Amino acid sequence: MKKWTIEDSKELYNINGWGTSYFGINDEGNVYVTPCKDGTQIDLREVMDELSLRDVTSPVLLRFPDILDNRIEKTWSCFKKAAEEYEYKAENYVVFPIKVNQMQPVVEEIISHGRKFNLGIEAGSKPELHAVIAVQCQSDSIIICNGYKDQSYIELALLAQKMGKRIFIVVEKLNELEIIAREAKKLGVRPNIGIRIKLASSGSGKWEESGGDASKFGLTSAELLEALDLLDKKDMRDCLRLIHFHIGSQITKIRRIQTALREASQFYVHLHKMGYNVDASGKLTVMICSGDSGIYGMASPVLELASEYGVEVEVIPGVTAAASGAALLGSPITCDFAVISLSDLLTPMERIEKRLEGAAMADLCIVLYNPSSRKRADYLMRACDIVLKYRSPETVCGIARNIGREGESSTVLTLAELRETAADMFTTVFIGNSETKVIDGHMVTPRGYRNE
Repeated sequence: MKKWTIEDSKELYNINGWGTSYFGINDEGNVYVTPCKDGTQIDLREVMDELSLRDVTSPVLLRFPDILDNRIEKTWSCFKKAAEEYEYKAENYVVFPIKVNQMQPVVEEIISHGRKFNLGIEAGSKPELHAVIAVQCQSDSIIICNGYKDQSYIELALLAQKMGKRIFIVVEKLNELEIIAREAKKLGVRPNIGIRIKLASSGSGKWEESGGDASKFGLTSAELLEALDLLDKKDMRDCLRLIHFHIGSQITKIRRIQTALREASQFYVHLHKMGYNVDASGKLTVMICSGDSGIYGMASPVLELASEYGVEVEVIPGVTAAASGAALLGSPITCDFAVISLSDLLTPMERIEKRLEGAAMADLCIVLYNPSSRKRADYLMRACDIVLKYRSPETVCGIARNIGREGESSTVLTLAELRETAADMFTTVFIGNSETKVIDGHMVTPRGYRNE
């Protein structure tokens, strides 16, 4: 029986998937946390041992406020970097939904550190709005009001706006718009109104029912037309400032996102044609993918959508994992090679296996993306079995993990060893051809110049 390893634990608990650069497993087999920028690791087992000496027994809740600070800063700085690179001039806000964690120490830490980044807050009820108004002191930070709204909730939001707060009230039921119009006139306020629109498209996963046209909240297309008519009659056309869509959370299928984007784009385009200033017309919009957007990325669906609406698109080349992973291993794809994804989310497994068979028969070097996941635990083994029909078990192979991320590593091994190796979605696999060899620990596929 195979001895259990730290890599097995990482795979079982998907540490690389959710831990980012903050959590991991050290050489002792203990979970550690790295909350600070300086990279200091805190062994959680040692923390618990120390607490037990002080007669503090588990369960214990440990908070690491530095992680909150770092995530806020990371989100803001990444967008700022992209905005500067692509000369994006519109405003962008990081918004924290207070319903995620209403604990006072957490909210105060987020508000305190987020102040320098002009962080906004989302409230989903009147009690939450009371709390947000109390802690959100910056007048230029936005407050988004979602959830069910009665007259008292709307009145409180409008009073907060009159006090100088930047309040956006998102209409989720048609009757809420009537109340907003009435209370705004009474208080002498020009409200900032958003409308949540129900898409026919829904997401997938645990919260699938919270999106789509069967969801509880949001306006249908017919109700949206009624809302726009009401805004015109009340001379509040300029008050519509925000459009909100929700297709669910924890979405597992990219096709659902693509379908929802197409439908949402139709709403934006038609609202713009009707004269409502709620879309990004005339502004630069950036779709960012890891690696290269044209290789298993979002360039294709974006270009498909853009052709329907006459939007100009420029595809910026990136560095795909086949290139960056090859550099880690040496030079494994210097000769002809094939890149194949083992994910059957968009391509049937039968077709993937035919492509593997063809590449193996042609003695091409092969790069495998998405080699394994919890639902596809044996796909890499199946791929190796196909290749083994045409190549020696001693064929030189390589794996590159977490390319460009924390914990980046590479290993050179044989095809037989690769068959028994655990992989995940952060692993890129390289299978050499009949000429591939190991030179000073590097995986090298010769070009053949020495034979000339």
